[in-house]
Amino acid sequence: MKNIIFVLCCMFYMSALGQSHFVEDTPEVRNWLDNMFQHLDKSKVPHGLLRDYAFELADLDIYNGKELNDSNYVNRVAFENLLRTIRSSTVGVKPFNAEEVLANQYSLSGRGKGVMGVLLYQYSYIREDALDNHLIRYDNEQVFDNEVNGVWQNPYATGYTLGFSAQDTVFYGSKISYSFPSSIWKSNITGSKVEFDADDGKGYVSVSSGSSYQTDYSSAGVKHLKMRVRLANGSYLYSHSLVKVITDNVITRTEATKFQPDRCVDITASLPYNSEKAAGRISYLYSTGNPGKLTKPFIVMEGFDPLEFVDDENPYMGDVNFGNTNLHTFVSGLSQRYTAFNKLRSEYDIIYIDLFDSKLSIQANARLFESAIELINQEKASCGCTEKNIVMGQSMGGLIARYGLKEMENTSKIHDVSLLFCQDTPHLGAHVPLGILQGMNGILRFYHDKWLFGRLDMGDFKSKIAPVLYSNAARQMLINYVDDNGNLDNSYHNAWQRELTQMGYPQGDNGYKMRTVSISNGQTQVIDCMKPYIYVDGKISPTILSDIMMEFMAPHLMGTILGVAFQDWQTFVLGLLPGSSTMILHFEANPIGYQHRGSVCDMYIRYVKKFLWTIKIRRTIFSYQRDYPSPMINYDKMPGSYYQLSSTNGSTESSKDAKWWVQLFTRYNLTTDFENKLMFVPTVSSLDIGEGKVELTQSDYEKKYLMDFPPASPKHTPFDAFYITDGSTYHTSFEPTMLDWMMEQMKVTVEGPEIATDGSRYTIRNNTKNYNITWNSSDESVATVDNTGTISMKKYGIITITASCVVNNVTTKFHKEIMVGFPPFVLEWYVNYTYRAKARCIDPKAEPFLKYIQYEWQVKGNSGQSLTEKWIQTIEPLTGLPTLAKANKITVYMRPFNVDGVKGKPVFLSMDATIPFEFYPSNEIIDVYNGSRPSAGIEFFPNPAYGDKEALKSETRLHVRRVNCLINGATTNPPVSIYFPNATISGVIEFRDCWNNGMYQSWYNQCSKYGSSSLLMMAVLEFRNSQEEIIHRKLIRLRFVK
Repeated sequence: MKNIIFVLCCMFYMSALGQSHFVEDTPEVRNWLDNMFQHLDKSKVPHGLLRDYAFELADLDIYNGKELNDSNYVNRVAFENLLRTIRSSTVGVKPFNAEEVLANQYSLSGRGKGVMGVLLYQYSYIREDALDNHLIRYDNEQVFDNEVNGVWQNPYATGYTLGFSAQDTVFYGSKISYSFPSSIWKSNITGSKVEFDADDGKGYVSVSSGSSYQTDYSSAGVKHLKMRVRLANGSYLYSHSLVKVITDNVITRTEATKFQPDRCVDITASLPYNSEKAAGRISYLYSTGNPGKLTKPFIVMEGFDPLEFVDDENPYMGDVNFGNTNLHTFVSGLSQRYTAFNKLRSEYDIIYIDLFDSKLSIQANARLFESAIELINQEKASCGCTEKNIVMGQSMGGLIARYGLKEMENTSKIHDVSLLFCQDTPHLGAHVPLGILQGMNGILRFYHDKWLFGRLDMGDFKSKIAPVLYSNAARQMLINYVDDNGNLDNSYHNAWQRELTQMGYPQGDNGYKMRTVSISNGQTQVIDCMKPYIYVDGKISPTILSDIMMEFMAPHLMGTILGVAFQDWQTFVLGLLPGSSTMILHFEANPIGYQHRGSVCDMYIRYVKKFLWTIKIRRTIFSYQRDYPSPMINYDKMPGSYYQLSSTNGSTESSKDAKWWVQLFTRYNLTTDFENKLMFVPTVSSLDIGEGKVELTQSDYEKKYLMDFPPASPKHTPFDAFYITDGSTYHTSFEPTMLDWMMEQMKVTVEGPEIATDGSRYTIRNNTKNYNITWNSSDESVATVDNTGTISMKKYGIITITASCVVNNVTTKFHKEIMVGFPPFVLEWYVNYTYRAKARCIDPKAEPFLKYIQYEWQVKGNSGQSLTEKWIQTIEPLTGLPTLAKANKITVYMRPFNVDGVKGKPVFLSMDATIPFEFYPSNEIIDVYNGSRPSAGIEFFPNPAYGDKEALKSETRLHVRRVNCLINGATTNPPVSIYFPNATISGVIEFRDCWNNGMYQSWYNQCSKYGSSSLLMMAVLEFRNSQEEIIHRKLIRLRFVK
């Protein structure tokens, strides 16, 4: 699933790319330039190339060949820009087709090959003094030839440009063959001498169009390739480029550290789905306890892993069909972090199912999964293995496994699965922000297919990417789909969800009830929607793109442009922007509700043509803006798993490290802002809340779901158990306690509620051996257990129930400690801004079971009327109480309830919830009169309405020890504190003590001098007791009165 963000962001916009013209011939700009230069005699332009006539995608001053510096490295992107700029500058017949040059270069590539494209041109430009010296005429944004006394005046000067680049940025192997094919050597200069330095210690060697150069690198690393050209006049032009070489010894060492399967089997689905017939591979890694023999299968179904994105020059085990996620990536991800992995490896055979085409519909790949299960079961039978299968589906793999197992049951095929794990599986869909989708749509509507091909440095783009972008699987999973007109169209996703809901979940076969459990990689909000996903404003320069490519290439083994695109969608978006110093961009992709705007995407692109070195003419050549449809659920701020700027192994970087690329753009005076995370699979989706059978609201998505207290029907989770990470984590990542929980789910143990009531039933989890079971209780005065595992409750208590399991005359006992009934509680009150009540359990032995209890509350007034609507439920044993200034005697009721909804007996507390103080002056706005005494203030004293005045005098929880003054109500600054010698129920707070540094006196003096009454002083007074509990808060506003 590592590549799915890129895929989902791009997948629906290919129809916007089907235009035939190239970006150097953008109609708006081309027509403008044609109009500007239509009166020039093009036959008089030396070399047939006029820089002023070009749509400049590369700054030719940077690539003028005069020197080598950090600003003029040439990579594939810069090389393409040079090609397009020279082609666009042609005033006659185009000298080449840039698309054919790039395609030829890519077609000749291969392992150990450096296919070098070369561009060497002499061009013309209009001299900067041409207008002053009357060499041309310029009128109404049009250029004219000029004649003096009937003689044509030559306004042209000559410039040079040189650039070269290989087809890729990473070469594998020690022996590299650099070739210079004539089909991609483009030049209008003859009689020159060209030399090439491969940074192999041999210096410059002579090369020419059609030649090649072989070298054998002794060390790996970044190689500084250089080229120089000696012109006929004896001067030199220079260019340079960077590549990274991974030598054979480095590759060997890397492969040696990878987990490799004991054996592999390639398979094809027995049946097609809608003419799609899936193929794949099963990789076996036998347990260390029984090597070479299948004993306990643990089957992993991979997720979305398009083979188009695999590095085909150095794939895992030399075979691209293993994809980017495979047995090695799964096993190494666990082995590097978790001690429980050793237990998994010693007991279980890890069997990994790779998809050869994850782009197919989920149903088609489910048919492949079914065939794999049947093959594994055949092998189990042949080697005498009687253990049931355990299956883990990661992300989309969970959908494949769920669908496939259920389809096997519907068609009476045996899967022999006892347990299915679904890790961060989008049962209700996956999310890509609408702002990102609309932003991508806007950018791709500006850029055409030929331009995008070169930007991604992928050669034949359509053959590699278009099928992925159109893939059925990705469209099935994406919650929101935006068509090329910017409209939402979720029909494909909705059809899949209806079918999945109707299909339901697998139940088990051969009389065995299987279990299905879920893992969610997030339960907290990922972003706060307080900043844009992407914001860029400023001038885009070709050096920026070069820096991006090299910054990403240096730290990572897979430092190709593909690596940039697939690991960081934000940089991918910026990488699509043109590399011309004459292009100004404003781009915003925002979360829903950002700064209360309706817009989720706003962009425009302006082209600035510098003419005659001083005149700048601007054209807005593209603009795009989209709002979000209202009403709709705001998925952007939902709890769930996330994608983040990451390293090559998928581990997340700190926010500090993730900001380096923002600093990169800051160097070029770009105004930028980025959100480095986006929510991907909502918690609600991974837990399948409601199973797609009920309409979910925004509050359902925002709710916090607890492992120990599953939600009740109809908005329930269908899983037998689920795990949620502590906070939001990276999609399908692991954390230490997760594997421990998984191992616990795989154990044979007693299963049933932690808190039993009369009729609660217990079974043996993972009873794959079909035990004969007898039950007993450790204390039958508390509860008994019959032979069906059903509890008969007699009184509250904590007991241990034991299951004696017999098979082949061998008895194994399993135990579980449970609490029968609800423990005793007492209610107590306390203060925290207002009166509050808490329930305290008075049986210490019940402490481990309290997490399986929640609470219901009701409050009644002195006359018996209910002050709350029905019963209010809370997760914690706490609730707020209605607090009034008038007499307010209340009775608080609480009753506990368990996960099955069974309720305990209520307990109650009667108390006085009257505000303990009155104030003088009592108004919120207090008038301070001209001539008031310096000690003017506010007085507090016992509330006459408080019922038991003697109790108020003795209740220390209501006595004030300190008053905190929060100036303007701000809690960010240290408060001004006023202490009383002893805790008291009455006193005076002088205004001059509420503001530090004489602020009150300054305000008073200013108002006295100018007679102002509009400027108010504001503070919040916090009255605290000796335990630092807040008894009461009082807002005061001071108004000066003459």
